[in-house]
Amino acid sequence: MGLTPGQIFKKILRGEKINFFPKIIPINPPFVDIMKIKNIYGPDAHRDAKLMSELASACNELLSFNAVNVPFDMTVEAEALGCETVWKKGISVTPQVKEQEVEDESVLEFGDDVLQRGRFPVVLEALTMLNQKHRDTIPIISFIEGPFTLGGLAIGLNRMYKYVIKNPEKVRSVLYRLCDLLILYAKRQLDSGADSIIVLDPNVMGLTGQQFQELILPVYQKFTQAINNPLILHICGDVNRLLDLIPESGFAAFSFDYPAVRVESAKKSFGTKMKIIGSVPTISHLLNGTKEDVLNISLEMIKGGVDFLAPSCFTAPETPIENAKAMVEAIDLWNKKIAV
Repeated sequence: MGLTPGQIFKKILRGEKINFFPKIIPINPPFVDIMKIKNIYGPDAHRDAKLMSELASACNELLSFNAVNVPFDMTVEAEALGCETVWKKGISVTPQVKEQEVEDESVLEFGDDVLQRGRFPVVLEALTMLNQKHRDTIPIISFIEGPFTLGGLAIGLNRMYKYVIKNPEKVRSVLYRLCDLLILYAKRQLDSGADSIIVLDPNVMGLTGQQFQELILPVYQKFTQAINNPLILHICGDVNRLLDLIPESGFAAFSFDYPAVRVESAKKSFGTKMKIIGSVPTISHLLNGTKEDVLNISLEMIKGGVDFLAPSCFTAPETPIENAKAMVEAIDLWNKKIAV
């Protein structure tokens, strides 16, 4: 009996080798076409655990990505901390935290009941439901906001960048306080059924290498050391100046943003220290390109040496299903070629 995608996913993250390319695409938020097929839409799917789990499962069932993800937005943690969240009308519109720059940092204070706030319970219940349905068959991969990006939502991104330059000790304090929250949340996600977690920290791309090394790396290390599970890091944009430092973070894999970062550059910096995930451009290829465009870049990524194929970031809700399926087709073509 062969290994399931869930077992293969864990095996690769642990550094073990397989003799084929994994048919697992670990980043797959829902598209409008999938919402229409399943008659499950936002904002309900963001607020209801059953609908969230059903829509996540539908992405796997209709796309054959062999993975499921929740939640579908990047505001869960900030909302639970009391930040104002804007819910605009539209079935595909994700909630956004209202831009702010606060003097009162009491928003960073939380007690033992924090995971009962906001939509934390919704995400955790959805993970439990997904675990009941997919346990040991396909990987259940949850998302968590990275500490620097969460800090930008909680007290204002401009304020965070000002702290980086003018008051590094202050930004350290913010990051470590939020890290404690994220550790608590991550552990509960894993207890609820997640197989791994992708930490999304896009705003780190605005930092220099020295700032990343002095301020971010120690926080990442605290986070990964506290979690007894292989974890994935995603940072958007051009992070070439950070590539040599990222392997020190303790994450098992890095999801990169092509073409800002090239797979050859990541492989050169990471060696065998980290796995590489990516990177089909979400706008130029998946949203606005043709099926052939997606197929060709997917084969290029596989040939280049990625360990898992995935979109370069969150996909646009209007992405055509056939374009998304082209990633799976590329994996099948590659495996058929190497089997000959």
